Amino acid sequence: MNLNQTINIKSIVNFHLKCLQGIYFSEFIRNNNYYLLFSDLIEDCHYNYVTQINGDINQVIDEVRLIFANRNRKLSLYITPCSYLYENDNLIPKNFIKGATDAWMILDNQKIIKNYKIPESIIIGRVSENEIDEYVHTFNLSYNENKPHSTLPEYYINCLRRSFNLKNNDFQKDYVYAKINNKIVGVALMVSNNEITGIYGIGTTKEYRRKGVATSIIAFLIKQAIVGVGSRIIMLQTEAGSKIEKWYSDIGFRVIFNGEIFQES
Repeated sequence: MNLNQTINIKSIVNFHLKCLQGIYFSEFIRNNNYYLLFSDLIEDCHYNYVTQINGDINQVIDEVRLIFANRNRKLSLYITPCSYLYENDNLIPKNFIKGATDAWMILDNQKIIKNYKIPESIIIGRVSENEIDEYVHTFNLSYNENKPHSTLPEYYINCLRRSFNLKNNDFQKDYVYAKINNKIVGVALMVSNNEITGIYGIGTTKEYRRKGVATSIIAFLIKQAIVGVGSRIIMLQTEAGSKIEKWYSDIGFRVIFNGEIFQES
């Protein structure tokens, strides 16, 4: 893995784990040998796992098993370069099955997106209180339309809606929309702590894809992160090997590592 020396992987991972508290995560437990992350609403493994594992994996599993059971969550591992288990699948217990793989990406080439001109037909702005329902509805449409054979679980929508009323003084949250003809057709969330900005939940309704909506949102957020917040690193996550990862690469992002979920069978 050939990384730019100025990129601190651990700081980016920790940023992600902390900045989504009160949005999708609701509990962050630190231990010398691992971190535990849970969601009180979301039930699947993407927001309920043990990570940053540096103790003996079998001992860690024994220690955390009851904690997962008490929260009615299935035991899952999330592996990043912050653990000795990274790229050592042979060390993962055999009863854990590899699931999703996330591409963690950072903005590496600002020139591409900085030169992008947002079309006059697309209006980008921050969500007001009376636009929350439309924002959440658009998010729901965008992600359900991406998966025609499945439905986005309602608990994701409930987390997003609740997050508007939850404050985290360590991070700035900006919920952003894209409007065409005064209708919200694209959404995203930007979370910042000055040095790092994370872009989450980008979605465009099916009818308005390939019309520059998502690119316009990204261009707006990058400008806000660099000029408005002063961030040095802009990061995001997407499905590894997907068309979306390729699209992010085309507009200036690069993969710094892949995070892998292993779930107990």
